[in-house]
Amino acid sequence: MRQEDQGPFTRVRPFDAKRTCLLLIDVQNYVWNPDVAKRLPYFDSQVRDVVLPNLKQLIDAFRRAGAEIIYTVIENLTKDGRDRSLDYKLSDFWAPEHERVLLWSDPKLGIRWPIKGQPILSPRDAKGAKLAEAEVFP
Repeated sequence: MRQEDQGPFTRVRPFDAKRTCLLLIDVQNYVWNPDVAKRLPYFDSQVRDVVLPNLKQLIDAFRRAGAEIIYTVIENLTKDGRDRSLDYKLSDFWAPEHERVLLWSDPKLGIRWPIKGQPILSPRDAKGAKLAEAEVFP
């Protein structure tokens, strides 16, 4: 079907829990923790009063709907981090000692990836841990 047959462009689409996920990027303790809260009180208040309540609402709604929730971080493609965005270079959020990799193809994840053949993975991603072997944080 051509676009002109579908009507005007819009971002409004029906929510299908089987085809939708909530992707949370860089929402980890390294970015916001008690030390950051002391150094950046305005940032802390915005996280506590605006960001976290909204994230909680979204996460709760997606869980009720049975939709997937994926937590991820933005990764450097170069070892020295030269490909990071200016924001990341200024904020110094990258913490390689906290990185963990989950094996994308672990059958326990229950994800049917819409790909043909083998994907091209970085050496790091190819060595990801299976879910059953993954480090668990309290």
